Amino acid sequence: MSFTVGQALKHMIEVFTVAGIPSPQVDAEFLMEHVTGLSRIRQLMDRHVFLEVAEWNILQDYMQRRANREPLQLLLGYTHFYGLRLKVKEGILIPRPETETLVSLVLERNVKLRPRILDIGTGTGAVALALLHEIPFADVTATDINPDCVRLARENALALELQLQAVQGDLFADQDGLFDIIVSNPPYLPEADEAVEMPELKYESNVALYSGNDGLALARRIVHGASQRLKSGGILALELDPRNVKVLQAELPFQLWCASEVCPDLTGQDRFLVAMRR
Repeated sequence: MSFTVGQALKHMIEVFTVAGIPSPQVDAEFLMEHVTGLSRIRQLMDRHVFLEVAEWNILQDYMQRRANREPLQLLLGYTHFYGLRLKVKEGILIPRPETETLVSLVLERNVKLRPRILDIGTGTGAVALALLHEIPFADVTATDINPDCVRLARENALALELQLQAVQGDLFADQDGLFDIIVSNPPYLPEADEAVEMPELKYESNVALYSGNDGLALARRIVHGASQRLKSGGILALELDPRNVKVLQAELPFQLWCASEVCPDLTGQDRFLVAMRR
C-alpha cells in the first residue's frame, strides 16, 4: 500500500499520540525529514506526493521504535545543542535543551580570553564543546568516569574541529593546577525517581541520572573538590534538580564561597547553582 507524505505523517501522529509521546507532530516531522530529506516546509508543500515503498518501510520501523519510547535523538543518531550538532549513543545522557542555560550562565560570567575550564561528567561533550566553541582560546578539559562517554566526546570534538581534552576518570580525574571555571551537569535525581521514570530514560545510564537519596551525593563531592581546585574568584556552575538546588546552596561553606545564586531555567524553575570561590 502506498502512502502520501501527508497520510504518512497523519498516521505517525496518531500512533505517537496513542503511545503517549509528548510531541507527536514534531517527532513525526523529524523522522519524515530524516528518512526522505524533506524539510518540514517541503513536507507541507509535498503532502500529496507518494512515498517510495522503501521510505515507508523505514518510516514504519522508526515509528514503532518511537512508539515503544525509544528517544527520538537515538533514532536520528544526533541532537543539536547550543547550535552544535552532536552524535548521541544509547547508554549516554542525551543533552537537554535546558542545559543550554548552564552554558549561557558560564559565558555571562567569564571575564578571561583564555580561561581554564573543567567540565565534569561530560557525556557527549555537549557543555565542554559549547564553551570551547564560544571561547575559542579557552583551555577546556572534560572528564567522565565512563570510557564510552570519553570516546564519544572526542568523536564529537573531532567532527566539530574543536581541541577538547577529554579524560577518563572520576570527577576531577587527578587534574593538576587550578581552574577559572568548573562546570557540571551531574546526576541529580533522587534514587526514588527511578520507579516512576519516563520510559525514554531506560535508554540512558542510571549512573548519569540518579545520585543518592536526595540526588545530591555527587554534587556534594564536586563542591568539595571545586573548593580546592578553583582559583580565587573562580566560578562553579552546576545544573541540579529544582527540588534540591537550594538545599545545596544552603550547604555551601561561607568561608570558602563569597557569593552564590540560584538561577531559573527557561520554564522558570530554579535549576542552576552558580558560586564564586573566595
